[in-house]
Amino acid sequence: MGFKIRVGNESFEWFDQKLVCSSHEKMQELIESLKDHIPTVIAFPDLIDYDDDLTNGRNAYYAILGSFKECEVVKKPSEDFLGYGYVEGRIY
Repeated sequence: MGFKIRVGNESFEWFDQKLVCSSHEKMQELIESLKDHIPTVIAFPDLIDYDDDLTNGRNAYYAILGSFKECEVVKKPSEDFLGYGYVEGRIY
């Protein structure tokens, strides 16, 4: 039900209800990049693209995709995991 994303030689994975990374430096890079990100509303009433909350699986997934342009989704999360009935590629 989680996800796995490869960024270069490192990987991020949602495992046991938390985000884990194979590299402490890459995790710090993600945290730093989120400090500069301004969340954008993508659907009303309150669905945003992502913010700095890495304890939420959906948010962590989109934060990684938004922070690292050169990444590869190894294991895609389910629609239920993404919540809000979100379907990738759908325009609201």
